Amino acid sequence: MGWLALLREHSAVSVAKERLARVKERVRAILEHFPDLEVLFIFEALLLLLVLIALSMDWVVNPLRTLGSPLTTVVMRGETTMNALYIMFGVATIVYTAIVRETTKVQGYKVALIVTNYACLTYLFFLSFWFRNTIFIWLMSQTTHR
Repeated sequence: MGWLALLREHSAVSVAKERLARVKERVRAILEHFPDLEVLFIFEALLLLLVLIALSMDWVVNPLRTLGSPLTTVVMRGETTMNALYIMFGVATIVYTAIVRETTKVQGYKVALIVTNYACLTYLFFLSFWFRNTIFIWLMSQTTHR
């Protein structure tokens, strides 16, 4: 490799490192403006919204769609999709637990929040047909395009 190529490569790497450092600084500056309680509120509101949508889809919309239909469907998940489901559930559980643990302003309520979040995530990932199918349709569309 010639000196000129090495110099170009070194300058490209240093430019990339500088850009990455600027992005990190911007992200830190943005996150400093959001207190931990606001982040917790946003994530809890998102989880509550997903649970309410899943409940309405599972218990109101889907039964109305199949009203009068004598056909029933049984769906068996393969090992690969179940492993993906377990991984997504684990990541979501860890994220929600970490957010609650790091929030300093909810002392005394952390256990209740973690248990409630765990129950909501368990419902979404393992009991809600609508949520599981929505996730797997999205997941399969993402993996087949790559």
